[in-house]
Amino acid sequence: MALPLEAAAVNLIVSKSGTGTGTVSSSPAGISCGIVCTSSYAKNTRISLTAVAASGSRFANWSGGCSGTATTLSLTLKSRSTTCTANFTLSPVTPTYSLTINRAGTGAGIVSSMPAGINCGSTCSGSFVQGTIVTLTASAAADSLFAGWSGNCSGTNNSVAITISAGATCTASFNPIPVKLSYDLIVTQTGTGGGRVTSSPAGIDCGSICSGSYLQGTLVSLTAVAAAGSSFVGWSGSCSGASTSASITMSANSTCFADFTTTTVIVPTSGTADLAWDPVVSVSLAGYRVYYGLAPGVYQQLRGQGINAGAITGISLSGLSSGKRYFFAVTAFDVSNAESLYSNEVFKDIL
Repeated sequence: MALPLEAAAVNLIVSKSGTGTGTVSSSPAGISCGIVCTSSYAKNTRISLTAVAASGSRFANWSGGCSGTATTLSLTLKSRSTTCTANFTLSPVTPTYSLTINRAGTGAGIVSSMPAGINCGSTCSGSFVQGTIVTLTASAAADSLFAGWSGNCSGTNNSVAITISAGATCTASFNPIPVKLSYDLIVTQTGTGGGRVTSSPAGIDCGSICSGSYLQGTLVSLTAVAAAGSSFVGWSGSCSGASTSASITMSANSTCFADFTTTTVIVPTSGTADLAWDPVVSVSLAGYRVYYGLAPGVYQQLRGQGINAGAITGISLSGLSSGKRYFFAVTAFDVSNAESLYSNEVFKDIL
């Protein structure tokens, strides 16, 4: 008995065309073209065809009994035979270009790339597809500095970006870190008095150590403290000023003169006064100065030139005139020669 026309088998034929290549498969299964490009299905079957381009090709469109540009299409089989053509074309070939790295200068360093491909040191050239943005990073060695880019790259930032459009060469320059020079600073004490000069940064403690070596550009601060019976007059040579502190920036061998003078005390040659006072508690205390005169608050010594008692808390003054009343006061001073206010005043009658 003959089958009714509605149930008759329908042929689906797939062909491929174009300069490229690829495969076509179906769902339900039956077509696997390359190998099987024709299959029979019941009339009114709903078929999905999927085109997959091969490497170097791309899918263009469907033609014949099918149409569209989507790689997957669906059709319902109506007639006895349907032919669908999958058209493939070749993908355009994107050119690649070489990027070469040179290193210049007497320093050392490496250059790396992102995307990867260059690690110079060892690999100093790489191939990149046209239009690729390549970021190069220069890393100087510990004893060197990155100086800049030249060639097809420019600038002084250690990272630079280049868009590949042709063969290119970039040069990274490295220079050695300059070695800083060192210079000698000599302190010489002058004058009839004496004292001590110290430095910051440490290195000079004169009295005993009167010279030090410092790197170029170092700011050296000197501090002078007069000894007992002396006062600081001022600086000369490579230092200047009357303050007990002076600063010098090292750019050459230098000598600073610290001038100390003996404190002159003019006293009569008669009686004696023994003085004592409570200590001042301070880590920066350098000593005490004693002042006296024949009227309250009027002393024979100028401010800052009192009798230097050192760091002790008592002194015996001799040579005072008999029959006179003397008034006394004490001050404290620190290592920077800053002086306190006068103490409470006391007096003594010299018989």
